[in-house]
Amino acid sequence: MNNRDRKEQTTHTSNGMSYLIDLDEFILPDDDEDVIDIGAEGLNVEERSHRVNYRFIKGPIDLLWMQRASECTGRTGTVGLILWYKAGLEKSMVIEVQNKILAEFGISRQVAYDCYDRLEAAGLIKRIKRRGKRPVIEILLVSRPDGE
Repeated sequence: MNNRDRKEQTTHTSNGMSYLIDLDEFILPDDDEDVIDIGAEGLNVEERSHRVNYRFIKGPIDLLWMQRASECTGRTGTVGLILWYKAGLEKSMVIEVQNKILAEFGISRQVAYDCYDRLEAAGLIKRIKRRGKRPVIEILLVSRPDGE
């Protein structure tokens, strides 16, 4: 029997009111024209209906790490987020941070270096200083207290 030959209706009750719903409105057409077969591979990038055209911080970000960074003074929490942003972009926990990215957040090179000192003292990063070059930063995993 063709989907179009059926006439189905149902009654839906909500908040003491009854509504007659025409189920034919929810039936797909019989022709395969409007059906998209995505196959086992899924949709190609070109077929997706939306693209992310904004920047974001790729997670997961260790919440305990961020809490400890936020406990430090100054703009250290913001610098911590910048480090995680760069780590997500580079898919590595060992990164270099350009002054341009710092400037986008209103952070000077000197303020960033002060924040690196505080993050290193808190055991959140390891910094490799290089004369005349920006430092290499390694984001360290936070040791968990027992029970977490």
